[in-house]
Amino acid sequence: MKALQVVLFNKQGHIDYQGQRTEVSANQLVMVTEEAEIHAQSRNDWMSIFFYPGEICEIYHLVTELIDHNYVDIKAISKSVKTVPIFDELVNVIKQLHKVSKSVMLRFVFTYCLEIDKTYFSNLLNQYSDPNEKIFDFINKHLYEQWSVTRYAELLEMDVTKLNTAFYKYYGQSTKTWITEQRLKFAKKSILETDRKIADVAFDAGFSSHSHFIGAFKKRYHCSPSDLRVVRK
Repeated sequence: MKALQVVLFNKQGHIDYQGQRTEVSANQLVMVTEEAEIHAQSRNDWMSIFFYPGEICEIYHLVTELIDHNYVDIKAISKSVKTVPIFDELVNVIKQLHKVSKSVMLRFVFTYCLEIDKTYFSNLLNQYSDPNEKIFDFINKHLYEQWSVTRYAELLEMDVTKLNTAFYKYYGQSTKTWITEQRLKFAKKSILETDRKIADVAFDAGFSSHSHFIGAFKKRYHCSPSDLRVVRK
């Protein structure tokens, strides 16, 4: 499955997709695959944000109660371009949420769009959120083991290059980058919510080296784990 573009049109433009041109009015939001070409008079007239299938899977369970599970023709959905009206205040909210968290922004956008057209966006979301990938199920199950990417690849009986290719397709980043980010999120949550020793938190999160954990944490959050805990108190 290709990446999904969330496109905000500030002014009039058009989308070329699968041999068809769709005219888009000003102040519209569109969700379409990465293959679609976006056009307007100026590059400043539109903003596009890409989301990979793995990122969409992460927000799926958060909006599942809003989804219409009576599916329609998926092929028809994938070939169509649906525009949704937006207003300046909403655009500002979306841009601010994007600065804070892509997943929060995506959840907000899908919640809004589901209210506008529940059937269309339910099917679009379902199309992009098939979590039945054995590779990712395995890695998520063993995410906090102190394993290298090479070890994961060995256990999955595949080479590292193939594993990285799968991650770039699904998450838009390398296996190591994605795993490190998930481990750091887990560690940050533990530091904020528990009183466990920093070294134990690092071990629980899958870091075999305390110094490597400290360095990665500082690079990601611009403070040390101990400084974060002081702020919490």
